[in-house]
Amino acid sequence: EDVGKQLREQLGPLGVEVISWREAAGQAAMIVLVLQLVFNAGCVLVIIAGQIGMVNIFLISVFRRTGEIGTLRSIGATDGNIRTILYAENLIISFTAGTAGILLSLAIMAAVNSRHLVLGNSLLSALLGQTVFSFQPDISLALLSLGLSVLIGLTASVYPVATALRIEPVTAMREGR
Repeated sequence: EDVGKQLREQLGPLGVEVISWREAAGQAAMIVLVLQLVFNAGCVLVIIAGQIGMVNIFLISVFRRTGEIGTLRSIGATDGNIRTILYAENLIISFTAGTAGILLSLAIMAAVNSRHLVLGNSLLSALLGQTVFSFQPDISLALLSLGLSVLIGLTASVYPVATALRIEPVTAMREGR
């Protein structure tokens, strides 16, 4: 607001009209902003759904291994030992899944790039800055994705690990799991 006011004061005598960036960009830019917002919201929802799914899978793993965890506790394993085992296991699973996802995405990128898809829509061509649709792998995004996969996996482990630490050896053996 203040910058626009200053520009109007300075450029007004020259006959130049100062408008907001939204007015200058037009409707196409607003559509792109809305699409970005919808895409980002969709990504957040996918991450939340993935987190819930991972928590459930890790909980099932803990419940199926109640006997093992109870036995470990009965022979003297501390909470720290059990926590380390479960977090290490979930770290390996998350890292492996993230790596598999990156490799799968590289294969899909290569398949799409080999097709040499021509963009017939001028708006898409302008937005993407190219007339042939292709993906450019980005190592920094791949590493960010891998890091996010590991982070989500470890945060999804917090509740299942806390549940595992509440397993009493006597109860586990009595249930005979």
